[in-house]
Parts: sequence; structure tokens; C-alpha cells
Amino acid sequence: MAENIMFEEAVQAVRQGQRSRARDLLTRLLRADPNNAEYWLWMSAVVDSSKERTYCLQMVHKLDPGSPAAQRGLVLLGAAQPSAEMPPGNFTRRKWNVRVDETPKEKGLKRIFKNPVLRAASFLVLAGVVGVLIFAGISASNANRQRSIAQLPTQTPGPVPTFTTTPTLIGQKATPTPARVYGQPTPLAILLNVTYTPTPIYVNTPHPVVEAYRMGQRAMGRGELRAALNYFVQAGQMEPEAADIQYQIAELQRRLGENELALEAYDQAIEIDPGFAPPFLGRALVLQAEDPGADIAEDLDAAIERDPGYGEAYLARAAYMIKAGKTDQALDDLQAAGDLLPDSPWVPYYEGKIAISEGEIEDAYELAEESNERDRTFLPAYLLLGECAMQTEDYPAAIEALELYTTYAPKEAQGWALLGIAQVKSGADPEKALKALETALEIDSERSELYYYRGNLYLELGEGQKAVNDFVIVRRLDRRSFAASLGLARSLFSTGRIQDAWSQMNVTLELARTNAERASGYYYRAQVIEAAGETGLAARDWRALLALPPKDVPGEWRKLARIAIQAPVTPTPAVSLSATNQ
Repeated sequence: MAENIMFEEAVQAVRQGQRSRARDLLTRLLRADPNNAEYWLWMSAVVDSSKERTYCLQMVHKLDPGSPAAQRGLVLLGAAQPSAEMPPGNFTRRKWNVRVDETPKEKGLKRIFKNPVLRAASFLVLAGVVGVLIFAGISASNANRQRSIAQLPTQTPGPVPTFTTTPTLIGQKATPTPARVYGQPTPLAILLNVTYTPTPIYVNTPHPVVEAYRMGQRAMGRGELRAALNYFVQAGQMEPEAADIQYQIAELQRRLGENELALEAYDQAIEIDPGFAPPFLGRALVLQAEDPGADIAEDLDAAIERDPGYGEAYLARAAYMIKAGKTDQALDDLQAAGDLLPDSPWVPYYEGKIAISEGEIEDAYELAEESNERDRTFLPAYLLLGECAMQTEDYPAAIEALELYTTYAPKEAQGWALLGIAQVKSGADPEKALKALETALEIDSERSELYYYRGNLYLELGEGQKAVNDFVIVRRLDRRSFAASLGLARSLFSTGRIQDAWSQMNVTLELARTNAERASGYYYRAQVIEAAGETGLAARDWRALLALPPKDVPGEWRKLARIAIQAPVTPTPAVSLSATNQ
């Protein structure tokens, strides 16, 4: 009975325009009965934003799929497509009666001077106008004097608007969007000419009685996380038994990197309401951030058990399963998440990650593009697009996607690593490639493949000793790598250390496992031996090169080999060679 009376009061408050009171009453009702579609429908009329209205109406549709009001509202908000069965709305016919005051009014100065307030205001306005005219005259005079001395500059010093190319889909024609350059990258939403729309907040329960809560919500919407945290802490002190407030506090602490405090707040929210799903997901995310190998399955399962409609929990569990190599379970969770969050870019992104790990590059590319289409500001999609483009050897497309990704994720080693490798393989400016690889290594110095690519770049740039240093690191990390051994031999040769290069080439050929690798070994060792003055020994490698299947030997190499074995032999060695070189 109490709920019915409160609901009637809430409806009356809505009709009287008392939105704060209506929000307060409906909030209490929803706490008591969150599965009441009618409560959510009326709440949609008093929330502040269209996103909140959409969320409320989606809850109505979820609880009562046949609700015409919810369906019509979602269509009007652009969150659903109209159907042929949807009945038209009932339009209210209004009579517009305009009351006309026929009392004659006095006009002009006569009316003004009869009213003492208007009379005083008029004198103030007149005095202001006179002052402005005097100031304008003085300014004009000063300006004329200055103009006689020197010409005014045609441009104002400082930052000026420029036009930045706006990428749409990767590979499509771009359109210019004005953006100011102040030494920082243009915000991605501006650069892409779209508005980023995040997933609706799971917990968005209004607390109008506690004004600090509403102020915290507004600060969070503006991205002022620290201010939002302070407001929510105040709200929590006034409502210590509100689990959702403790959850908001924990979320903000997690986003601010205060993981220990966040864990305490999540635990407190769970203690207040053990049936409340979000803190279990939040705690899992913090534990994973603290220890990437942490077992968070129990918390993820708990979140989903408490709310089977919690799409974000399915996404988090899918990501966890992908990392654990359990792709079948991950795909099940992604299907559930896709049903609950049909517009989320995370769903096709994770599906694309699974596809690329299984070698299904074409499917992965399509899923990456779908993720990008759902939200142009979703950065992981650009990283996945770059990975897919590299798999298909479309290096210009990879560079385009990865340059955008690294601009807005400058602390992610993977983006810089892929960008540098793509630039190396595309034959792009080696200086740019070098910068990308060096940035990646500053972030993560344990990636052996980056030293390999940087070593090759140093060889190209004539920095032989730097190349030697990089290939020594690669060899230390992987003693069985043919490519690393060959790189080290070539870099030693470039520094003039002929005997060391010859010894290293012997090791390299022992590591060769394919005819293509043997071809590289014979080709480079022949040149090292020739530089040592042993053209007779070099001829043996040239002949061995020509004996390999033609498909495994580049045509230019075969041409050089024929020329070399026809040249006169000069037996006099240029350097003393040890027996180990034979």
C-alpha cells in the first residue's frame, strides 16, 4: 500500500513539473522493486539527459517488450527502428486562447517618467551611453595616432586555427575539420567529427535528497573525476547504507589509479548489498590491474549470477577467457553481451581478436571494421585494423590506422611496435620507423623482435655499431634465431670486422633450415670471404647458391653469382684467417 501511495505522489509530481521530487520518489520505488516497468517508464520522464531516458526506456522494453510507450519513445530518441505494428501516438488537441489586455497603455517618454524605477534606470542607461561614446572617441584618437607611426599586424600572434584531415573509415575519403593546434593532439571525437557515446552507466540512480550525489554525477559527466569523487564521498557520509554510492566511489578511485582504496570501497558496497552485481565486476578489474595473472573468474561469475542482464560483465568475462585461451566460452559470453549491448564496439572487437588469433584474417578484418563503424572514437578498433592490415601486407593502411592509434594511446607499446614494423616493411622514411621502434622499446624493453627491426634500420642508415649492439641483444634472447645471427654477421661486416663476420656467418649457415635461409647464408658469406681476399673460397659459396632451386634465390643474386665465378681468382688473402673459417 505504501508503494502505491508513493507512486501516486510521484505521478502527481511529474504532472506538476516537480521533477526533483518525482525523481526522489521513483528512486525509492525502484530500489524496492527494480523490475517494475511502470516505475522505469515514469522515471524516463524526469531524468536529465536523452541517454538516461534511453536507458530507462530500454529497461521498460526489457521488462515489458510489448509496451507501446517504450517502443515509441525509443524510436523518437533514435535508439530503435519503427515497426509497422507500432500504433501512432495520441496527439492532444489544444485550444490556444490568448488573453488580450485591452487597457490602453501610455507610450514613450510619458510612460517612462511616470514610473520612478524606469526613470532612474533611464538616467543610468543614458549615462552609460555617454561614457561609451567618450571612451570610443578617445580610443579612436589613440588608434589614429598609432596608425601614423606603424602599420598594425595583419595576424594575431599565437595559435591559429588549422584544418586537420578527418579520417572516416580507414581507406575512405576524408573531410577537413577545423581544429586548433596547441601542442597537444586534437581530441579524437573532434578529429573524427563524431560524438563519443559511452555505454549507459549501470548504476545511475538519482539521489536528489543528497545534492552531493547529483553534483558528483555532473562532475563525472564533465570528466572531473577528482571533484566527482569528493562529492560522492560526501554523499556516502550522508547515506552510509547506499551500496550504489560506495560503488561510484570505488569506480572513480579505480579510474584515478587508487586501486587499494577502490578495493576497500568495492568490498564495502558488497557488504552493504551482497546481491548488488557491479562491485563484483569492479573488484575483478582492479585485481586484474594489480596482477594480470590473477584469477578473477569467481567475481565475474558472481556479477553475472546476480544480474544475468549485465552486459559489461559478459564482456569482461569474455576478455578473461580469451586471455586464458578458452575461446569457445569467450564466444558464448560475447553472444550474450551482443544481445544485451547491440551497439557496443567491444563485441566485434573481441570477436575479431579471436579470429586473428585463429588465422581467420578476412573475418578479423570485417569485425575490426564493424567495431570501428559502431564507434569512430573506439581506439582498440584502430589497433586491430592495423594488425589485420599487416597480416594482409597492406602496410599503408596499417600505418594509417596505427598512426591514429599511437596519437591517442602514446603509452601503449604494441601500437608503436606495430607502427615501426609496418614502416620498416613498407620502405617508408627510416627515421620515422626508427622513432616508432625506439618509443616502443622505451615502454617495453623486453621485445626481442623490436631490436631485430631496429638493428636492420641501423644497417640501412649506416650505423653499424648500433646495429651490432641490437643484434647482440636479439641473439642473447634467442640463440636459435637464423635472422638474428645473420643480422649480427652483416652488422659486424659493416663495421669492417671481417674475421668476426666470417665466423658469425659460419654459425648462421648452421642455423639455416630452409633453402631460402641457405640462399641468404651463401650470398652474404661469399661477400665476406671476398672482402677477406679469398675469392677461391667465395666461389664455392656462389656455386652453392646457384645450385639451390631458382624459386628460393632472388634473380639479382643469381646474376651476381654468375659474374663472381667467372671473375679471375686472386689467391692472395687480404687478412690472416683462422682454421675455424675454413
